[in-house]
Amino acid sequence: MLILPSERIKEETTTVSMSTVIHRNQQWFEKEYALRISDPKEPNFKVLPLEIGKIYSFAYDPIYKKELDFYDFMPINLILGYILTKQGRMNAYGINLSYMPPKVRTTVLDVIVKLFRTQYINPNITRITEENWNLKRLPLTYDVAKKILHNSGFEFAIRSYRADHIGSKPRIITYEDWWRPCTFPSKFIQKINIRAIYYRYKRNLDEQYRIGQPDKLVKIKKTGVKEIKEYIKERHKDIQK
Repeated sequence: MLILPSERIKEETTTVSMSTVIHRNQQWFEKEYALRISDPKEPNFKVLPLEIGKIYSFAYDPIYKKELDFYDFMPINLILGYILTKQGRMNAYGINLSYMPPKVRTTVLDVIVKLFRTQYINPNITRITEENWNLKRLPLTYDVAKKILHNSGFEFAIRSYRADHIGSKPRIITYEDWWRPCTFPSKFIQKINIRAIYYRYKRNLDEQYRIGQPDKLVKIKKTGVKEIKEYIKERHKDIQK
C-alpha cells in the first residue's frame, strides 16, 4: 500500500537530515524532468492530452509572460481538467504544486492519497509494476478537488496550458514519487523569488497574514471515502443525462 507523502518524508528523515532529502529530490527532479537524462518510472505514451488525476512536469513558455507577475517554465502540475477557449482550443489546467508552500503540498497530496489509494492508486501501482498500462483514471476533476480540499487555498495555484506552448513531452511523476515534490522549492520560477509566491499564497489564505508571523496551519475539512464515491457516482449520472 502506498504510504502518505507526509509519512514517507518522516521515514526518509529517520536516516538522513531533511536538507539531504531536499538535495536528493532536487537532483532527482533535475535529472529526470528538467535535464531528462534518465526516464521516470511511469512512461507517458501520449504527448497530449494530459490525463486528469496525474501529475506531470514539462517545459512551458507562457504566451503572455511579459504581462505576468511571475511564471514557471517547469511546472509540476496535477491536472484537473480542460478549458475550451473562445478560439476552440482545449487547454489543460490543474494545480501547479510549485506555487504551494511545501507543507501545504504535503497536506493536499495526503488528502488525495487517503481518498483514492485503495480503489485507484494501489491497483494502478500494481499494473505499472507489471507494465500493464491499462490504468484506472483518478476522478479528480475540479469540482471534486473543491469538495475535498477545503481551506487549502489550492485555487491560487491553478494554471492552464496551451498545447502549442508546451516545449517538451510531458513526463509523469508516478504515485510512488508524489512525496518528492513536497520537499523542495522550484528553481524554475521567473520574475520573482519563490518566497514571494509563498507569501502571496499565505495572504490568499489569510489576508491578515504578515511576514514574520507563524504560518497559518492548513486544516482541510475531512471528507469520507464513501461520501466522495457517492458524489462521483451522482456526478456521472448528471453528466450522462
